[in-house]
Amino acid sequence: MDNRLVFLTALLVTLSWMSVGATTAAPTTAAATQAPPIKPNTTVTELMTAINRADCGTGQLCAAQPSNCDPSTSSSCFFLAAKQSSGRNFDFGLSGESDGYLAATLSLDNIPGGNDTTYVCAKNGSVVQFFGALLNNDILTVKELDVGSVKGKIDGNKIQCTFSATVPAPITRTKIFAVAISTGAYNSADGTLGSPNFELKSDPLNLAIPAVVGAATTAAPTTAAATQAPPIKPNTTVTELMTAINRADCGTGQLCAAQPSNCDPSTSSSCFFLAAKQSSGRNFDFGLSGESDGYLAATLSLDNILGGNDTTYVCAKNGSVVQFFGALLNNDILTVKELNVGSVKGKIDGNKIQCTFSATVPAPITRTKIFAVAISTGTFNSANGTLGSPNFELKSDPLNLATPAVVAAATTAAPTTAAPTTAAATQAPPIKPNTTVTELMTAINRAGCGTGQLCAAQPSNCDPSTSSSCFFLAAKQSSGRNFDFGLSGESDGYLAATLSLDNILGGNDTTYVCAKNGSVVQFFGALLNNDILTVKELNVGSVKGKIDGNKIQCTFSATVPAPITRTKIFAVAISTGAFNSADGTLGSPTVQFKSDLLNLANASANVTNVASHAITIQQSLTQALLITVGVLVLTVL
Repeated sequence: MDNRLVFLTALLVTLSWMSVGATTAAPTTAAATQAPPIKPNTTVTELMTAINRADCGTGQLCAAQPSNCDPSTSSSCFFLAAKQSSGRNFDFGLSGESDGYLAATLSLDNIPGGNDTTYVCAKNGSVVQFFGALLNNDILTVKELDVGSVKGKIDGNKIQCTFSATVPAPITRTKIFAVAISTGAYNSADGTLGSPNFELKSDPLNLAIPAVVGAATTAAPTTAAATQAPPIKPNTTVTELMTAINRADCGTGQLCAAQPSNCDPSTSSSCFFLAAKQSSGRNFDFGLSGESDGYLAATLSLDNILGGNDTTYVCAKNGSVVQFFGALLNNDILTVKELNVGSVKGKIDGNKIQCTFSATVPAPITRTKIFAVAISTGTFNSANGTLGSPNFELKSDPLNLATPAVVAAATTAAPTTAAPTTAAATQAPPIKPNTTVTELMTAINRAGCGTGQLCAAQPSNCDPSTSSSCFFLAAKQSSGRNFDFGLSGESDGYLAATLSLDNILGGNDTTYVCAKNGSVVQFFGALLNNDILTVKELNVGSVKGKIDGNKIQCTFSATVPAPITRTKIFAVAISTGAFNSADGTLGSPTVQFKSDLLNLANASANVTNVASHAITIQQSLTQALLITVGVLVLTVL
């Protein structure tokens, strides 16, 4: 009897300790239990053992095309194996046939091309050369990644390589990615990597769970690539457009999108119109028409959310002639970039801009040319070539550019009743950047939550003015896209609020950072890409801050990014991280709170923390066990 009592008492004490630990553990403690990231070292040593299918589905995850091919014996087999070693550290094996490079891409959002982490094994004569890279749209940019222990072997055109890597940090505890295998050209003289041809892409999956993965999308580019037309050579010289753009062949010979839906750009005084006709492969002929005193633009979005480095074709009014630009649209900013565009023609008639051009569109993962298309207008400064933020006149749902159709607008900006210049004038101007921090005199609190402002908090109802542990964000719309924010939480480094348009943190998401610099707050605007914060000037002003021990509180006004819809739909996140005041560097964020998508302007929105469910379940289970053991102890007594 006494022995059982001693045992149960000891168990009760242990579970009590576990319960306290599950409830009060600081993020810094939890993070310390994870293995450190792998130190970058891409020196390649010889791979002595051929990659094979051993342990597929039992000890490691395997993806292959054909689905059950063995890379050690098959003459044609694209294969990727992943095995978790610790936390976000994995061991990979990659095998396939290419005379250039072989690559594995991890995509957090199921669409390769949004700055996705890519591991590249290239054939450099008889040896393997390894690169870390980011895949954005159709371009691989070499970047140092957390990769080491690289081994490789070349056998004819077969490339095999193994390596260890620290994968990007998803917002969930599970390592959910879509994986893709691709091949492409490699120039060993200058190290350039050609655009990828995808051999395999999976649906989203957990890398840490051993499985045999089927391809969600496959393509045999070795055969198909030879039949496709080459990309169009960039040439944006504009010649005169002699024939007005019209609705001929809409729905039969070309795809047409218009606002109003059936307007004819050759006759209507107000008509935003885009026509697309496939010439060969990814090469298309476009016609664009609309009214603007600045520019008119067509954007192609692979993920249905405008602003993630989306390819944009811009026809600007430069006096009486058209000036053409290729550009990428990121958040609300157009950055000029050379694109595969040629045969440009244009005409100006008053404020009507019409232009035609041929373009090689970005490479989607599927064989079909699936994009959401959008038409926008904006200001153009002909003196310095700057392009203002776009005002959207039309956006479609995702569609196949190669299928002739008459497309209805999924989202419109009411251009029929007001000119773009008038519509833009009704919105408040963006906030002028000024991140000078003055002292915050009034503590941030829960006043107005649910009625006058939207509030997100962890724990859910904590009051940042009184609680010793409370991560809190308040947002109140002042006008249009301008909001007043309040941010509070505990950190010895920085506290940050992130706005994500696509519900997945890390795709160049706008982030507002309040850092502890001694006894004062230092403010940064930043973009969060994968797990890295890059400082960037944002439209933020009226910054106030206060430090009280490790509690950081700050308020500021900001112009939030422009979603395509009229509502301000974002997922919001609160995070903490290290801050080096000597050089201003910001460490990787630890997420304390993340919501589902919500309307920032809706003060009564139901805001819950989807990033803490695993902790809640753990606490509930521990508490249930605690109660059970307590009952057993009382029974023994």
